[in-house]
Amino acid sequence: MRCSKCGKEIANDSKFCEFCGTKINKGLNRLIWIALTSIFAFGILLVIVLSNIGSINDIETTGNSSAIDLHSGVNTETERLQNIVDSLTIKNRKLEKENESLKRQKESMERQNESLKRQNASLSAKVQRFNEVLHN
Repeated sequence: MRCSKCGKEIANDSKFCEFCGTKINKGLNRLIWIALTSIFAFGILLVIVLSNIGSINDIETTGNSSAIDLHSGVNTETERLQNIVDSLTIKNRKLEKENESLKRQKESMERQNESLKRQNASLSAKVQRFNEVLHN
């Protein structure tokens, strides 16, 4: 599996990219796939409807109510798909904010880690000097 942000190869069971820290959200990828599949299916349906527009006009002129039902069904499906897209957009924004927050936390922890490494090196040097004085 590859990280969606940096593109590097990561383990399939990873929750975060070990290279850039991006959270791996398999559930969101599935939702995006479902939305894209739905949009694609709707596109095919729209092409079919538009290719039969002449026959729909014939039905409308005969007073048959099935044309109204067809238009209503397309509008309902369009609204449903738009709601899915809107929902995914909101979820994506939330995940982006969470990702930014996690990046800031990671950077803060990295700074703390570097500070602790410096403190450790300083203490190690002091212990070594103390041992040298003690043994001399």
